[in-house]
Amino acid sequence: MIGRIEELSLLESKYKSDKFEFGIVYGSRRIGKTTILDEFKKRTNGFMYQAKNASFSNNLSSFSRDVRKYLGYNDKLIYESFEDLLDDLLKNNNKEKLVLIIDEFSYLCEGSKALISTIQDYVDHQFKDNKILLILSGSNISFMKDLMEDKTNPLYKRHSFEMQITKMKFSESLGFFNKSNNIDKTNYLSLFSTHPYYLAMINENMSFEENVKELIFTRFSVLLDAPNEVLPQGVSNNQIFNSILYQISKGDRTPKDLSISLKLDTNYLSTYLKQLNKMEVLDKKEIFNGSKKTVYYVIRDNFLRFYYSFIFNQTELIRLGAGINYYLSIKEQINLFISKSFENIVIDYMTERNINGKLSDFYGIIKNYQVDNSKLNRSIEIDGIASSLKPNSNKLLVIECKYRDKDISLEVLNHLKESVSIFEKYKEVDYYLFSKMGFANNIKNINDNHVHLISLDDMYYR
Repeated sequence: MIGRIEELSLLESKYKSDKFEFGIVYGSRRIGKTTILDEFKKRTNGFMYQAKNASFSNNLSSFSRDVRKYLGYNDKLIYESFEDLLDDLLKNNNKEKLVLIIDEFSYLCEGSKALISTIQDYVDHQFKDNKILLILSGSNISFMKDLMEDKTNPLYKRHSFEMQITKMKFSESLGFFNKSNNIDKTNYLSLFSTHPYYLAMINENMSFEENVKELIFTRFSVLLDAPNEVLPQGVSNNQIFNSILYQISKGDRTPKDLSISLKLDTNYLSTYLKQLNKMEVLDKKEIFNGSKKTVYYVIRDNFLRFYYSFIFNQTELIRLGAGINYYLSIKEQINLFISKSFENIVIDYMTERNINGKLSDFYGIIKNYQVDNSKLNRSIEIDGIASSLKPNSNKLLVIECKYRDKDISLEVLNHLKESVSIFEKYKEVDYYLFSKMGFANNIKNINDNHVHLISLDDMYYR
C-alpha cells in the first residue's frame, strides 16, 4: 500500500493499548478508508465486516458467515440476532486483542433502528473491561459525524478516538509516480489532486495526454461514471444536487446566482447547499468587496470540478465514440483548468511543509484570498495566504503560482507586493513564488531572504 503511514500508526497505537478502544473512521467514498482498515486488519489478524447496501437480515447472514470463517466454524450457523453474533465473537475470540471493524456502518443501521443502541450497550458494559478495539467506519460523513456530535445519538461521546480519512499528503501521493517527468506529475495532480482512487488508475507507460484520453474521453472510460463512485450515496442521481454542481462548475458560485440560474427559492436552495457542504462535496469560501463579505461555493474534489465543467453534459457524446474529437476541441480549456488547479497542489505542498515545521515560521491554514474592489482600486486575488500563529509574531505568508510556459519575472513579484500592501498590520512578509518553467534573471538576482523561488524540481526533490 502506498503512504498512509500516519493513519496506520494511529491504529496500531490503539491496538497496543491495554484498554478498550473505540474509534470512528470516516471519509468520502473511494478515499481509501477500506484499504487502510484492510491493511491494518492484516497486521493484527483482526476481523472486518464490510456492510452492504441491503436489508438487515441479508447483512446479518453475511456477517454470520464471516464470523464463522474467522472463528473457524464448519457449520452454516446464522445468528438469530446481532447480540448473539457479538457474544459469540467475545466468547470464542482466541486472539490477544479482539479487533472488530465494521465498515460502511450506516448500511447496517438502515435496516435496524435499534442497532446503535445495541452497540452502545456493548460499549458501556461487555466491551469496556475487555481488550477490544472497536472501529466503526463509513463514507456517509454526516451520519458518522452524528455518532460523535449529536447529543441524542446513543454513541455520543463514547468513542476514544476519531480519524477522518482525506486526500493523501502531497509527499505520499508521489509514491504513485516512478517514471513520470515533473510536468506530467503536476498535470496529474492538478487534475486528480492527491486522491488515491484516481492516481491508482494512471498508466505511466503512457503520456499524460494518452491517460486522459483513455480514462475520460473514450467510449468505455472508467471515469465517465466518476460521480457514482466518489459522491455520497444519493447525490449523483439527484437532479437538484447535480444541477447545483453543474452550475457551480460554470461559474454561478454564490447562493444568489445559483438561485437565479436554477430558478429555486433561496431558502430551499440553502438546504441543499448546507447538505453538500456537510457531506464535504462543496467548500464554503468568502470573497470581499470593500468591507462587504460574500459567501460562495466551490466543488472540493479537483476531478469532480473538472467532470462537471467538461464531462457531465457530454457523456452521451463520448459514449457514441466522439470523445477524442471533443477532447481536442477543448484542449486549451483543459490546460487553463490545470493551470488554475496548480494552486491547490501548491497549497497541499506548502501545508505539509508548514505542518512539518519546514517553513521560516509556523502559520495557520493556508487559503486563497479574493477582493473584488480593494483600496488599490482594483481586484486582488492571492493564491495562498496565512498569518503566523507564533505569539508576538507579525508575519504573513503569501503564495503566487504561475503554471505557464514562461519564466516568472520581477514584475510578478512587484505586483504581488503591491497587492499585499493592503495588509498594513504585518511587518514581515514571506513570498513564495512557484513556477512551471523557472524564473527570469531579474528576479533570481535579487538578494532578499523573504523571497523564495520554487520550481517543479524543488517541489518533487526527495
